[in-house]
Amino acid sequence: MTAPARGETDMRPFKPSTGYQDSPRSGERRQVASYRPLPLRWPTGDRERHEAFEAWHYQAMRLVNREKASFQLLAVVWRFVDWRTGTFWASNSVLAEHAGGCSEKTITRNIEHLRRLGLVIVDLGFAKRKDGKSYRTRTVRLALPDDPNALGEMPEDEETSGPRVSR
Repeated sequence: MTAPARGETDMRPFKPSTGYQDSPRSGERRQVASYRPLPLRWPTGDRERHEAFEAWHYQAMRLVNREKASFQLLAVVWRFVDWRTGTFWASNSVLAEHAGGCSEKTITRNIEHLRRLGLVIVDLGFAKRKDGKSYRTRTVRLALPDDPNALGEMPEDEETSGPRVSR
């Protein structure tokens, strides 16, 4: 069977038994590999913090690309990192707005993909407002996967001290 001509639509019904499950139009959510995260030991100096983030970001981009996941969150996460702690806690709506106006659900999926890839650790909790009402909080900590095969080598010309993993 040939592909439809330019401007035409392929009107074949989707049948999972025909082998189209891996098609970009399968209707299935993208699945990514799963690795145990190891939290980064966040450096104390400003320069080392930026080098650690750059090394983490480099590895995260490589792993996300290999898994064919979305780059939307990785494109903007640097704007929201608390450089003192190596965490970010911006809401889905704020992250979505800065990630090109995507949906909050897309940000939720992106964070879940990063979590499964071992690139972040998500801590959920509660806090109280001044009026006594409580609300949910989310803190996302940077991490690296525990499987060394998941990560690539840093290019020699751009090598940094890299993030340290706490065990």
